[in-house]
Amino acid sequence: MRIRFVIPKVQTQPKGRPKRCPYCGSRGLYRHQPVPKPLKDHRCPKVLAIRYQCKACRRTFRHYPEGVSRAQQSAATKAMSVLLWVLGLSLDNVSAFLRALGCGIAKSTAWENLQAAGEEAGRLRKRRPQGKVRVIGVDTTVYKIKGEKITTGMITDGESGAVIEVEILESKDEEGLKAWLGDLVALGVEVLISDDDDTFKAAADDLGLKHQVCISHVRRWVNKRTRELIEEAEILEAKESDSVQIRGDPEELIEDCLRVKELVRELNERGPPELERLHLKYVWADPPLKGERASPWYRMRILTLKLWNNWNRLVLFQKEPGLDGTNNVTERAIGRCGKVRYRMMRGYKSRKSWKLTHELFAWLGEEGNGYRLGEVVG
Repeated sequence: MRIRFVIPKVQTQPKGRPKRCPYCGSRGLYRHQPVPKPLKDHRCPKVLAIRYQCKACRRTFRHYPEGVSRAQQSAATKAMSVLLWVLGLSLDNVSAFLRALGCGIAKSTAWENLQAAGEEAGRLRKRRPQGKVRVIGVDTTVYKIKGEKITTGMITDGESGAVIEVEILESKDEEGLKAWLGDLVALGVEVLISDDDDTFKAAADDLGLKHQVCISHVRRWVNKRTRELIEEAEILEAKESDSVQIRGDPEELIEDCLRVKELVRELNERGPPELERLHLKYVWADPPLKGERASPWYRMRILTLKLWNNWNRLVLFQKEPGLDGTNNVTERAIGRCGKVRYRMMRGYKSRKSWKLTHELFAWLGEEGNGYRLGEVVG
């Protein structure tokens, strides 16, 4: 994927005249005097500002060139400091890199630029019109904030991939998820896509949403579980050949595990009756007593029951347009919105900084923004 960053332009002198007085709004202005302004910029170390005086309120103000404000640094320097951090440089290295270009800023200034960009990105995202969202993807991940592990959640448009919301979850139980997702039902949400977590299933049912469980997660989980059962069955089969009495048939268990993998891979109409048959075949397997390990036959009983009960959640994508059966859109959004960058960090210092940087990443990742950093650095 090719990414194009647009750095703000910086002019050496202002073009045109201001239209109104910033204090009283009067249009009556006259040019007072030109004022040179030193600037931290890699191309323009000095620019010219023009002072104007209002005929109505008699107050004076400066009219700056494009890309220049009252700040000591230009909009281009702010944008580059944000860009370098987004691309993976530490704040120390951002400061050192800009210093080498002749527009060095302190690392604390670079951090302030990043926070200000995050605040503006959040305002831009809130101001955008909210249309109907038919499908949402939901996923959670963990970050460290001041050394404490915090569960965070992300909601995306399951069809377009746009990030709708990123939040810190105070509770990941059913009621907490319902409170978090409840407001989105008003946007016209009909379908929820998530991983195989039971709390998502309960929340979707309580909110009256259709639920697609990510088949990639389920297939990985089934492959892992059946591999464990097959390995255990092979060990039991060897013991049985040594005249150790075993209640179940290890060879038959191996065949049934392979059949379960095949059903989950194909996801056709034979799934429910076959899973029912396999489950009833192992209903004799008793649960383990306290302190005991569950037998492979009992684990097979639970595996087939879970797949049988949730079959409709696995195959919903076959009936609903616009779904591919996975939650890859949300997982990619999590990586794009800071998770990849986070792996090069030692954690966040505050919840506010986490929120602001994620708002920035979410805005930058929206289709059509083209990484126009001038819109968020001012």
